[in-house]
Amino acid sequence: MNSYREGDALSLRLTTLQSYYSGEEFIWDIGCDHGLLGLSFAHLSGVRGINLVDPSKIVIEVLKKKIKDAYITNGKINVIKKKGQEIKIVSKSNCIYIAGMGGGEIADIVLKILPSLDSSSKIVISPHRKNLELRALLRALPISLKKE
Repeated sequence: MNSYREGDALSLRLTTLQSYYSGEEFIWDIGCDHGLLGLSFAHLSGVRGINLVDPSKIVIEVLKKKIKDAYITNGKINVIKKKGQEIKIVSKSNCIYIAGMGGGEIADIVLKILPSLDSSSKIVISPHRKNLELRALLRALPISLKKE
């Protein structure tokens, strides 16, 4: 898969995260920052919605301009100014990426969204710190590790 615009190539880390996608209909890029990971799915016809979530007003404004400048008008991209803990996921078949933050914050987000997910959804995480604490929390939840 390629990113949505030439010149915005994904890093090795984001390419690795992207490789965990397996046909889900809805992409959630929580803490999206530049939005490259989420936007890399824009060309896939099977993806019905891409949700780019970040709490920073500046990040959201830059992202909206970037999308407008790239002429992405397919209607399936949503830019959401919220913390990951505040989002509501009501769709089925979700691939939820939570990356680029600490394990504690990822844990908070997972605990908040997990009750609303069905078995056709998955969460892909990439913590920058507190990995062991996050791992301990995840082991205590009614979820399973598919790939590491």
